[in-house]
Amino acid sequence: MEEYNSGDEFIKGLRSWSVWIPTAMAIATFRATDAMICFLPQMVSFNPDEASNYVKECIEGIIGGVDYNQSTVNQWTASIVEQSLTQLVKQGKPFKYIVNCAVMQKSGAGLHTANSSYWDTATDGSCTVRWENRTMYCVVNVFAVAVAM
Repeated sequence: MEEYNSGDEFIKGLRSWSVWIPTAMAIATFRATDAMICFLPQMVSFNPDEASNYVKECIEGIIGGVDYNQSTVNQWTASIVEQSLTQLVKQGKPFKYIVNCAVMQKSGAGLHTANSSYWDTATDGSCTVRWENRTMYCVVNVFAVAVAM
């Protein structure tokens, strides 16, 4: 690319470029025509596989090697949702997240859950992680809703 003496000439010489903008938490594409610049945000969609991996790591780190204990379940569930949410937010993607967790002792009883959502399926999404060991079940749901830029 050529060097220009003034900022205006530099802008006129550019046709398009991409840049990471940390405050907007999205990759943006810029197009320049003469002195006019247009900001065109790129769509970011939720990746359920990536989110599931973060949640699984959190579950394993918190209850992976322990047996069910009624006195510590509240602490476990709070830690699982907080750490999962922290890991998701650290990714810097433009989403609002909802994370919930249920831990249930294995006793032969059934556990049935359901959820429903009305959103933009092109950007928003959810994932459910089911984990178990010999004494308990853990089910974590993550919902991600894209934030408009």
